[in-house]
Amino acid sequence: IYTLYNNILKVDNTSKLFLIQEIEDEQYEILFGDGISTGTAPVAGNKVVVTYLNPTGPDANGATNFTSDFSYTLNNIEYGISVTTETPSAGGSFKESIESIRQNAPIKFASQQRLVTASDYRSQIASRYSAYLDDVISWGGEDNSPPKFSTTFVGLKFKNNVSSVLQEDIKTDIVNDLTKNLAIMGVNTEFVDPVNTFLEIELFFNLDPSLTTLTPRTVENNLSTFVQTYFTDNLNKFGKVFRRSNLLAEIDATDESILNSRMNVKVQQRFTPVLNTSLSYTLNYPVVLAEPDDVFYRISSNRFSLGGKTCEIRNRLKTNRLEVVSIANELVVDNVGYYDASAGKVVIEGFKPTQITNGTEIKISATPANDGTIRPLRNYILTLDAAQLSIRANLDYQTTELTL
Repeated sequence: IYTLYNNILKVDNTSKLFLIQEIEDEQYEILFGDGISTGTAPVAGNKVVVTYLNPTGPDANGATNFTSDFSYTLNNIEYGISVTTETPSAGGSFKESIESIRQNAPIKFASQQRLVTASDYRSQIASRYSAYLDDVISWGGEDNSPPKFSTTFVGLKFKNNVSSVLQEDIKTDIVNDLTKNLAIMGVNTEFVDPVNTFLEIELFFNLDPSLTTLTPRTVENNLSTFVQTYFTDNLNKFGKVFRRSNLLAEIDATDESILNSRMNVKVQQRFTPVLNTSLSYTLNYPVVLAEPDDVFYRISSNRFSLGGKTCEIRNRLKTNRLEVVSIANELVVDNVGYYDASAGKVVIEGFKPTQITNGTEIKISATPANDGTIRPLRNYILTLDAAQLSIRANLDYQTTELTL
Protein backbone atom coordinates (compact mmCIF):
# COMPACT_ATOMS: atom_id res chain seq x y z
CA ILE A 1 0.00 0.00 0.00
CA TYR A 2 1.40 3.38 -1.06
CA THR A 3 0.33 6.59 0.68
CA LEU A 4 0.48 10.23 -0.35
CA TYR A 5 3.59 12.24 0.57
CA ASN A 6 2.84 14.53 3.51
CA ASN A 7 6.20 14.94 5.24
CA ILE A 8 9.42 14.85 3.25
CA LEU A 9 11.45 14.67 6.49
CA LYS A 10 10.33 11.11 7.12
CA VAL A 11 11.19 9.66 3.69
CA ASP A 12 13.87 7.01 3.07
CA ASN A 13 14.57 4.46 0.33
CA THR A 14 12.00 2.04 1.73
CA SER A 15 9.11 4.49 2.04
CA LYS A 16 6.07 3.53 -0.02
CA LEU A 17 4.85 6.93 -1.03
CA PHE A 18 3.47 8.66 -4.12
CA LEU A 19 2.84 12.15 -5.45
CA ILE A 20 -0.06 13.52 -7.48
CA GLN A 21 0.63 15.95 -10.29
CA GLU A 22 -1.92 17.77 -12.40
CA ILE A 23 -1.32 17.69 -16.15
CA GLU A 24 -3.21 18.84 -19.25
CA ASP A 25 -6.99 19.00 -19.52
CA GLU A 26 -7.46 18.83 -15.72
CA GLN A 27 -6.12 15.26 -15.64
CA TYR A 28 -3.71 13.86 -13.06
CA GLU A 29 -0.74 11.52 -12.98
CA ILE A 30 0.76 9.53 -10.11
CA LEU A 31 4.52 9.65 -9.46
CA PHE A 32 6.45 7.13 -7.38
CA GLY A 33 9.89 7.39 -5.78
CA ASP A 34 13.19 6.60 -7.44
CA GLY A 35 14.12 3.82 -5.01
CA ILE A 36 17.06 5.80 -3.63
CA SER A 37 16.13 9.02 -1.83
CA THR A 38 12.42 9.52 -2.47
CA GLY A 39 11.03 6.13 -1.55
CA THR A 40 10.64 2.79 -3.27
CA ALA A 41 8.67 2.28 -6.47
CA PRO A 42 6.74 -0.60 -8.10
CA VAL A 43 8.85 -2.76 -10.36
CA ALA A 44 8.12 -3.75 -13.94
CA GLY A 45 5.23 -6.19 -14.11
CA ASN A 46 3.51 -5.00 -10.94
CA LYS A 47 -0.18 -4.20 -11.18
CA VAL A 48 -1.19 -0.76 -9.88
CA VAL A 49 -4.70 -0.36 -8.49
CA VAL A 50 -5.79 3.19 -7.66
CA THR A 51 -8.70 4.09 -5.39
CA TYR A 52 -9.88 7.70 -5.49
CA LEU A 53 -12.82 9.95 -4.84
CA ASN A 54 -14.70 11.85 -7.53
CA PRO A 55 -15.91 14.90 -5.53
CA THR A 56 -18.60 17.43 -6.34
CA GLY A 57 -17.18 20.37 -4.41
CA PRO A 58 -19.14 21.57 -1.36
CA ASP A 59 -22.35 19.62 -2.12
CA ALA A 60 -21.80 17.13 0.72
CA ASN A 61 -20.87 19.70 3.36
CA GLY A 62 -23.14 19.89 6.38
CA ALA A 63 -24.35 16.27 6.28
CA THR A 64 -25.43 15.07 9.74
CA ASN A 65 -27.54 11.92 9.28
CA PHE A 66 -25.49 8.76 8.78
CA THR A 67 -26.43 5.07 9.04
CA SER A 68 -24.34 1.92 8.96
CA ASP A 69 -25.12 -1.17 6.86
CA PHE A 70 -22.77 -3.30 8.95
CA SER A 71 -23.57 -5.43 11.97
CA TYR A 72 -21.68 -7.75 14.29
CA THR A 73 -22.56 -11.06 15.91
CA LEU A 74 -21.97 -11.93 19.55
CA ASN A 75 -23.05 -15.28 21.03
CA ASN A 76 -25.01 -16.01 17.88
CA ILE A 77 -26.94 -12.77 18.26
CA GLU A 78 -26.67 -10.19 15.51
CA TYR A 79 -26.40 -6.55 16.59
CA GLY A 80 -26.82 -3.46 14.41
CA ILE A 81 -24.53 -0.46 14.65
CA SER A 82 -25.94 2.91 15.68
CA VAL A 83 -24.17 6.06 14.45
CA THR A 84 -23.91 9.34 16.36
CA THR A 85 -22.71 12.38 14.43
CA GLU A 86 -20.35 14.51 16.47
CA THR A 87 -19.45 16.96 13.69
CA PRO A 88 -21.25 17.67 10.40
CA SER A 89 -19.29 16.85 7.26
CA ALA A 90 -17.01 19.63 6.06
CA GLY A 91 -14.04 20.34 3.84
CA GLY A 92 -15.59 19.95 0.39
CA SER A 93 -14.72 22.77 -2.00
CA PHE A 94 -14.19 23.57 -5.66
CA LYS A 95 -10.78 23.58 -7.28
CA GLU A 96 -8.46 26.45 -6.45
CA SER A 97 -8.95 29.28 -8.89
CA ILE A 98 -6.24 30.47 -11.28
CA GLU A 99 -6.08 33.81 -9.44
CA SER A 100 -5.62 32.05 -6.11
CA ILE A 101 -2.83 29.88 -7.54
CA ARG A 102 -1.16 32.97 -9.00
CA GLN A 103 -1.05 34.59 -5.55
CA ASN A 104 -0.19 31.53 -3.45
CA ALA A 105 2.28 29.65 -5.64
CA PRO A 106 5.22 32.08 -5.19
CA ILE A 107 4.71 32.09 -1.43
CA LYS A 108 4.55 28.30 -1.32
CA PHE A 109 7.72 27.99 -3.39
CA ALA A 110 9.57 30.49 -1.21
CA SER A 111 8.75 28.57 1.99
CA GLN A 112 10.69 25.50 0.79
CA GLN A 113 9.09 23.17 3.35
CA ARG A 114 10.29 25.13 6.38
CA LEU A 115 8.83 27.61 8.83
CA VAL A 116 11.26 30.50 9.23
CA THR A 117 9.40 33.65 8.24
CA ALA A 118 5.80 34.55 9.01
CA SER A 119 4.84 34.09 5.36
CA ASP A 120 6.12 30.48 5.55
CA TYR A 121 3.43 29.71 8.13
CA ARG A 122 0.75 31.17 5.90
CA SER A 123 1.94 29.19 2.89
CA GLN A 124 2.22 25.81 4.59
CA ILE A 125 -1.07 26.09 6.47
CA ALA A 126 -2.99 27.36 3.43
CA SER A 127 -1.72 24.53 1.21
CA ARG A 128 -2.50 21.76 3.70
CA TYR A 129 -5.83 22.93 5.09
CA SER A 130 -7.34 24.88 2.20
CA ALA A 131 -10.45 22.67 2.26
CA TYR A 132 -11.35 24.06 5.69
CA LEU A 133 -10.05 27.63 5.47
CA ASP A 134 -11.18 30.74 3.64
CA ASP A 135 -7.97 32.56 4.50
CA VAL A 136 -4.83 32.51 6.66
CA ILE A 137 -2.63 35.28 8.03
CA SER A 138 0.50 35.19 10.17
CA TRP A 139 2.91 37.69 11.69
CA GLY A 140 5.90 37.67 14.00
CA GLY A 141 5.64 38.54 17.65
CA GLU A 142 7.79 41.63 17.12
CA ASP A 143 5.00 43.07 14.94
CA ASN A 144 2.27 42.31 17.46
CA SER A 145 0.62 44.88 19.72
CA PRO A 146 1.94 44.52 22.37
CA PRO A 147 5.12 42.77 21.11
CA LYS A 148 5.57 39.14 22.11
CA PHE A 149 8.89 37.75 21.02
CA SER A 150 9.66 34.10 20.20
CA THR A 151 6.05 33.74 19.02
CA THR A 152 4.41 33.52 15.63
CA PHE A 153 0.77 34.59 15.56
CA VAL A 154 -1.57 32.77 13.18
CA GLY A 155 -5.09 33.89 12.28
CA LEU A 156 -7.43 31.34 10.68
CA LYS A 157 -10.67 32.25 8.91
CA PHE A 158 -12.58 28.98 8.73
CA LYS A 159 -15.28 28.19 6.21
CA ASN A 160 -18.83 28.55 7.52
CA ASN A 161 -19.50 24.80 7.69
CA VAL A 162 -16.47 23.93 9.85
CA SER A 163 -17.61 23.16 13.40
CA SER A 164 -15.85 24.48 16.49
CA VAL A 165 -14.72 20.93 17.36
CA LEU A 166 -13.07 20.49 13.97
CA GLN A 167 -11.51 23.94 14.23
CA GLU A 168 -9.75 22.96 17.44
CA ASP A 169 -8.63 19.66 15.88
CA ILE A 170 -7.09 21.54 12.95
CA LYS A 171 -5.24 23.92 15.27
CA THR A 172 -3.86 20.97 17.23
CA ASP A 173 -2.84 19.25 14.01
CA ILE A 174 -1.03 22.39 12.81
CA VAL A 175 1.03 22.49 16.00
CA ASN A 176 1.79 18.76 16.09
CA ASP A 177 2.35 18.14 12.39
CA LEU A 178 3.81 21.45 11.18
CA THR A 179 5.37 23.69 13.79
CA LYS A 180 7.02 20.93 15.81
CA ASN A 181 8.65 19.50 12.67
CA LEU A 182 9.35 22.54 10.50
CA ALA A 183 9.55 25.60 12.78
CA ILE A 184 12.63 27.06 14.45
CA MET A 185 13.19 25.67 17.93
CA GLY A 186 11.96 27.97 20.67
CA VAL A 187 9.38 29.74 18.51
CA ASN A 188 5.84 29.13 19.69
CA THR A 189 2.65 29.26 17.61
CA GLU A 190 -0.27 31.26 18.99
CA PHE A 191 -3.67 31.31 17.29
CA VAL A 192 -5.84 34.42 17.20
CA ASP A 193 -9.43 34.71 16.03
CA PRO A 194 -10.39 36.99 13.15
CA VAL A 195 -11.72 40.38 14.20
CA ASN A 196 -14.43 41.77 11.94
CA THR A 197 -14.42 45.50 11.33
CA PHE A 198 -17.72 46.52 9.75
CA LEU A 199 -17.94 49.34 7.24
CA GLU A 200 -21.01 51.54 7.12
CA ILE A 201 -21.55 52.88 3.61
CA GLU A 202 -23.64 55.93 2.74
CA LEU A 203 -23.82 56.31 -1.05
CA PHE A 204 -25.26 59.24 -3.01
CA PHE A 205 -25.41 59.32 -6.79
CA ASN A 206 -26.81 61.54 -9.54
CA LEU A 207 -29.23 59.76 -11.86
CA ASP A 208 -30.43 60.96 -15.25
CA PRO A 209 -33.87 59.27 -15.72
CA SER A 210 -33.81 59.99 -19.45
CA LEU A 211 -30.94 57.54 -19.90
CA THR A 212 -32.64 54.52 -18.34
CA THR A 213 -35.99 52.74 -18.27
CA LEU A 214 -35.50 51.80 -14.63
CA THR A 215 -37.05 53.68 -11.73
CA PRO A 216 -34.75 55.40 -9.22
CA ARG A 217 -35.79 52.86 -6.56
CA THR A 218 -34.83 49.97 -8.86
CA VAL A 219 -31.43 51.53 -9.54
CA GLU A 220 -30.91 51.98 -5.80
CA ASN A 221 -31.75 48.31 -5.18
CA ASN A 222 -29.44 47.21 -7.98
CA LEU A 223 -26.60 49.22 -6.50
CA SER A 224 -27.28 47.74 -3.07
CA THR A 225 -26.82 44.26 -4.51
CA PHE A 226 -23.74 45.41 -6.42
CA VAL A 227 -22.04 46.85 -3.31
CA GLN A 228 -22.71 43.71 -1.27
CA THR A 229 -21.31 41.53 -4.05
CA TYR A 230 -18.27 43.81 -4.30
CA PHE A 231 -17.47 43.23 -0.63
CA THR A 232 -17.94 39.48 -0.98
CA ASP A 233 -15.59 39.30 -3.98
CA ASN A 234 -12.95 41.84 -2.97
CA LEU A 235 -12.88 42.05 0.82
CA ASN A 236 -13.93 39.74 3.70
CA LYS A 237 -10.38 38.35 3.92
CA PHE A 238 -7.18 39.18 5.77
CA GLY A 239 -5.15 42.04 4.35
CA LYS A 240 -7.78 43.22 1.85
CA VAL A 241 -7.79 47.02 1.64
CA PHE A 242 -10.90 49.09 1.04
CA ARG A 243 -10.33 51.91 -1.45
CA ARG A 244 -13.33 54.15 -1.88
CA SER A 245 -12.29 55.47 -5.30
CA ASN A 246 -12.13 51.94 -6.73
CA LEU A 247 -15.66 51.16 -5.61
CA LEU A 248 -17.02 54.49 -6.83
CA ALA A 249 -15.44 53.95 -10.24
CA GLU A 250 -17.15 50.58 -10.57
CA ILE A 251 -20.46 52.03 -9.39
CA ASP A 252 -20.30 54.81 -12.01
CA ALA A 253 -19.61 52.18 -14.69
CA THR A 254 -22.62 49.99 -13.87
CA ASP A 255 -25.11 52.13 -15.81
CA GLU A 256 -24.77 55.12 -18.12
CA SER A 257 -27.61 56.85 -16.31
CA ILE A 258 -25.40 57.12 -13.18
CA LEU A 259 -23.59 60.40 -13.80
CA ASN A 260 -21.42 60.60 -10.68
CA SER A 261 -21.38 59.37 -7.09
CA ARG A 262 -19.92 60.10 -3.68
CA MET A 263 -19.67 58.08 -0.50
CA ASN A 264 -19.32 58.49 3.26
CA VAL A 265 -17.65 55.64 5.14
CA LYS A 266 -17.56 54.80 8.84
CA VAL A 267 -15.86 51.94 10.67
CA GLN A 268 -17.76 49.95 13.27
CA GLN A 269 -16.79 47.56 16.08
CA ARG A 270 -19.23 45.61 18.24
CA PHE A 271 -19.46 44.12 21.70
CA THR A 272 -22.10 42.29 23.71
CA PRO A 273 -22.63 44.03 27.07
CA VAL A 274 -23.77 42.37 30.26
CA LEU A 275 -27.17 43.88 30.98
CA ASN A 276 -27.87 45.55 34.34
CA THR A 277 -24.18 45.34 35.26
CA SER A 278 -21.75 48.27 35.29
CA LEU A 279 -18.67 47.20 33.27
CA SER A 280 -16.00 48.73 31.06
CA TYR A 281 -15.30 47.78 27.45
CA THR A 282 -12.41 48.58 25.08
CA LEU A 283 -12.84 48.53 21.29
CA ASN A 284 -9.85 48.63 18.95
CA TYR A 285 -10.08 49.82 15.35
CA PRO A 286 -7.48 49.04 12.68
CA VAL A 287 -7.30 52.69 11.56
CA VAL A 288 -6.62 56.13 12.96
CA LEU A 289 -9.88 57.89 13.86
CA ALA A 290 -10.90 61.46 13.09
CA GLU A 291 -10.11 64.09 15.70
CA PRO A 292 -13.00 65.81 17.57
CA ASP A 293 -14.94 68.43 15.63
CA ASP A 294 -17.19 71.32 16.66
CA VAL A 295 -19.92 70.35 14.16
CA PHE A 296 -19.81 66.62 13.46
CA TYR A 297 -19.97 63.79 15.98
CA ARG A 298 -17.12 61.32 15.42
CA ILE A 299 -18.44 58.48 17.62
CA SER A 300 -22.01 57.16 17.74
CA SER A 301 -23.83 53.96 18.66
CA ASN A 302 -27.06 52.10 18.07
CA ARG A 303 -29.86 52.50 20.58
CA PHE A 304 -30.29 50.91 24.00
CA SER A 305 -32.27 51.45 27.19
CA LEU A 306 -30.74 53.09 30.25
CA GLY A 307 -32.54 54.72 33.17
CA GLY A 308 -35.89 54.01 31.57
CA LYS A 309 -34.98 55.98 28.43
CA THR A 310 -33.99 55.01 24.91
CA CYS A 311 -30.44 56.28 24.48
CA GLU A 312 -27.30 56.22 22.38
CA ILE A 313 -23.61 56.96 22.90
CA ARG A 314 -21.82 59.79 21.13
CA ASN A 315 -18.78 61.97 21.70
CA ARG A 316 -19.20 65.46 23.05
CA LEU A 317 -18.50 68.06 20.35
CA LYS A 318 -14.95 69.50 20.42
CA THR A 319 -13.80 66.73 22.82
CA ASN A 320 -13.00 63.04 22.85
CA ARG A 321 -15.20 62.37 25.90
CA LEU A 322 -18.21 60.08 25.42
CA GLU A 323 -21.70 60.77 26.75
CA VAL A 324 -25.08 59.04 26.81
CA VAL A 325 -27.98 61.01 25.40
CA SER A 326 -31.63 60.14 24.92
CA ILE A 327 -33.30 60.17 21.52
CA ALA A 328 -34.89 63.44 22.68
CA ASN A 329 -31.32 64.85 22.91
CA GLU A 330 -31.43 64.88 26.70
CA LEU A 331 -28.11 64.30 28.51
CA VAL A 332 -28.40 61.09 30.57
CA VAL A 333 -24.75 60.35 31.49
CA ASP A 334 -22.20 63.13 30.99
CA ASN A 335 -19.10 60.88 31.04
CA VAL A 336 -19.14 57.26 29.91
CA GLY A 337 -15.58 57.00 28.57
CA TYR A 338 -13.41 58.42 25.80
CA TYR A 339 -11.85 57.70 22.44
CA ASP A 340 -8.19 57.86 21.45
CA ALA A 341 -8.06 58.98 17.81
CA SER A 342 -4.38 58.24 17.10
CA ALA A 343 -4.54 54.78 18.70
CA GLY A 344 -7.86 53.88 17.06
CA LYS A 345 -9.38 52.98 20.42
CA VAL A 346 -12.75 53.56 22.10
CA VAL A 347 -13.04 52.98 25.86
CA ILE A 348 -16.50 52.77 27.45
CA GLU A 349 -16.52 52.93 31.26
CA GLY A 350 -19.22 52.13 33.80
CA PHE A 351 -21.69 51.11 31.10
CA LYS A 352 -24.90 49.59 32.51
CA PRO A 353 -27.63 49.22 29.87
CA THR A 354 -30.89 47.48 30.73
CA GLN A 355 -31.82 46.43 27.18
CA ILE A 356 -30.57 46.62 23.58
CA THR A 357 -33.18 48.03 21.21
CA ASN A 358 -32.40 45.64 18.33
CA GLY A 359 -30.37 42.48 18.88
CA THR A 360 -27.85 41.84 21.63
CA GLU A 361 -24.83 43.90 20.51
CA ILE A 362 -23.76 47.49 20.95
CA LYS A 363 -22.38 48.84 17.67
CA ILE A 364 -19.93 51.71 18.00
CA SER A 365 -19.48 53.63 14.75
CA ALA A 366 -16.45 55.87 14.26
CA THR A 367 -15.34 58.26 11.54
CA PRO A 368 -11.89 57.29 10.24
CA ALA A 369 -9.27 59.98 9.71
CA ASN A 370 -9.01 58.81 6.10
CA ASP A 371 -12.23 57.25 4.86
CA GLY A 372 -10.83 56.94 1.34
CA THR A 373 -8.43 54.12 2.22
CA ILE A 374 -9.09 51.69 5.07
CA ARG A 375 -6.33 49.13 5.56
CA PRO A 376 -6.87 46.32 8.09
CA LEU A 377 -4.12 45.34 10.52
CA ARG A 378 -3.00 41.82 11.44
CA ASN A 379 -6.09 39.64 12.04
CA TYR A 380 -8.69 42.32 11.20
CA ILE A 381 -11.10 41.66 8.33
CA LEU A 382 -13.13 44.37 6.61
CA THR A 383 -16.73 43.44 5.94
CA LEU A 384 -19.94 45.29 5.12
CA ASP A 385 -22.73 46.05 7.57
CA ALA A 386 -25.56 45.51 5.09
CA ALA A 387 -28.11 46.83 7.58
CA GLN A 388 -26.35 50.21 7.56
CA LEU A 389 -25.97 50.40 3.78
CA SER A 390 -27.75 53.57 2.63
CA ILE A 391 -28.12 54.42 -1.07
CA ARG A 392 -29.94 57.49 -2.34
CA ALA A 393 -30.47 58.79 -5.85
CA ASN A 394 -30.54 62.46 -6.80
CA LEU A 395 -32.41 63.11 -10.05
CA ASP A 396 -30.22 65.02 -12.47
CA TYR A 397 -31.89 66.05 -15.76
CA GLN A 398 -28.92 67.09 -17.89
CA THR A 399 -31.08 68.59 -20.62
CA THR A 400 -32.98 70.92 -18.26
CA GLU A 401 -31.80 74.46 -17.56
CA LEU A 402 -32.69 75.84 -14.16
CA THR A 403 -32.65 79.39 -12.84
CA LEU A 404 -31.41 79.72 -9.28
